[in-house]
Amino acid sequence: MPAMPSAAVVSAAPPLEQSSMWASVEALRGIAALMVMVCHYYELIGISNAAPSFFYTGVNLFFVISGFVFGAYFFGKKIDAKKFVVRRFFRLYPLYVFSLLVYVILNYVQKDQFEIKYIFLHLFFLQNFYPEIRAVYNAAYWSLPVEVGFYATVLAAVYLRWVNFKTVLMAAVLYSVIVKVLFFNGQLSADAVWIIACTTPLWLIDFLIGTGVFWVKDKIKHEKLVWIIFLLSVLAWVSLCVKWVALGGEHMLLLHPLLHTTYKLLVPLSFAGILLFLLKQESYFRGAFKKWAYTVGAISYSVYLMHHVPPRVLSVLGFQVYNLTGLVISGLLTVFISFYLNRWIENRWIQVGKKIVN
Repeated sequence: MPAMPSAAVVSAAPPLEQSSMWASVEALRGIAALMVMVCHYYELIGISNAAPSFFYTGVNLFFVISGFVFGAYFFGKKIDAKKFVVRRFFRLYPLYVFSLLVYVILNYVQKDQFEIKYIFLHLFFLQNFYPEIRAVYNAAYWSLPVEVGFYATVLAAVYLRWVNFKTVLMAAVLYSVIVKVLFFNGQLSADAVWIIACTTPLWLIDFLIGTGVFWVKDKIKHEKLVWIIFLLSVLAWVSLCVKWVALGGEHMLLLHPLLHTTYKLLVPLSFAGILLFLLKQESYFRGAFKKWAYTVGAISYSVYLMHHVPPRVLSVLGFQVYNLTGLVISGLLTVFISFYLNRWIENRWIQVGKKIVN
């Protein structure tokens, strides 16, 4: 049976259209980016089944958040397709191209590697169809095409009457069941597994769980119930983490089909409960706390794109970076760099997009 791709090659999603309305969402998005960075750094020092490596689930959190932010469009909210596409493009693409250029230069310096084909495939988000090159620059890039696929689903939900929350959910569940049956019966090649695992349909359930949070957030009025959901969600995530470590990581989890399926459902559901709780506590995000939330949310996309750069640059300069101390320094540098990239590149291009649509 071919091995599923390690969930540790995950990453953050790009900035979301309406999340600035919610400081709680921005805080979670920033935390998710830091989770992914920690997970990847543990991988770099050869630790793949310790508790911090379970932070790869930050990608589930990103997709749940994305589903929440765009949830209104599945329940009747209208959209201007041209404005939507332009805004998505200028939020996603300029900083991505900048980061890609940085990795191209690093590959040339470190590995004497320069392939026009690789650059072309990444520029058009086609790297997920070529498993052998997906990790050439930044393996975490895989989630961007998945997110773009979700944007396409959002547009379809607005303009096609038969595409709605229920039909997309049923299709996603059916697709996931078919893929799992084929996978656990050894009927998929290794390359097919990699490609399928990095496509939007397999992650739609996570997005739709976030969409469900949008639907229920105003319907749940009882504070005690919100607290119960929160505590159960935290307990579920911690329990999953403990079990994951006890088993020995992702590859051992794949030996247990039912348990693996349970994880794929409970992880996004646990994050949905945490997201719902923080949304209900939105009024507590004020002053310095609110400023912190918006700051970590703003830099999250840059952290996702750039967190492999500092350790590679430090390594080129001759530092012994692949240890705990070196990676802590790399993490701090990533946050510092991301703060300024958000100001100098990301925000400026976002404003360009806004001027175009207005």
